[in-house]
Amino acid sequence: MRNETGSAPRALALGLLILAASARAEKDLSGLTFSAVASSATDVRLTLADSKGKRLGPAGVEVGETPATAGRCVLTAAAADAAPFELRVHAAHTDGTLMNFTLRSFLARGSARRYDVDFDPKPGGALSVVKAVDFGTLAQDLETASRFGRLGGKKFAAELAGMLARGRRARAREAAAALREFVAALNRAAKENSRADAENGRFADVDAVLSLTADAKALSGRLQAAAATGPRAASGTPRP
Repeated sequence: MRNETGSAPRALALGLLILAASARAEKDLSGLTFSAVASSATDVRLTLADSKGKRLGPAGVEVGETPATAGRCVLTAAAADAAPFELRVHAAHTDGTLMNFTLRSFLARGSARRYDVDFDPKPGGALSVVKAVDFGTLAQDLETASRFGRLGGKKFAAELAGMLARGRRARAREAAAALREFVAALNRAAKENSRADAENGRFADVDAVLSLTADAKALSGRLQAAAATGPRAASGTPRP
């Protein structure tokens, strides 16, 4: 007669070992990729670097290859010629959950834009892609939007540029006020939004307004926070 004593514990132990091996073998599905599409003939070049400036590679480089590891990196978009463009972000958490979104922006001729990226690949982890903005980049984006017919006419574009120039020269509190005026003017133009409006000669398409107002609000928020720290707060010129 066969002795069955201890067979159940051995079977349980074997089952636990199989489950543990399966868990170790479970594939990490996390990743982070970027792509850019310009609405002109120019190519937008994307490069990725870690938080210490070490280059990770061109567009499509994966970040967060190990589970439960938060990643911070810097994405740079550059183009030889001016162009409106879309930055498309595709992220996957370790469990394969996908996050996709698009950011619309502008590039001046020979310029570059920086995006600070924070990605936690754990299931449910956060992803943020924040564009670095100052009065100089905002003025360049405004000029590019005007050049490509995304807003106008010339008088209106000049008025908006004047608001930014005024804010750039001002201290933090007054600079934030100039940005609020800039945002309000764009929103009014978006509501009118008629390229044939002969009466006031101003228009702005929705994408241009969304991009420019988002950047202006981000810069305004930074300036307001700076103003709250005391009278030594600086204007919108980036710190070294």
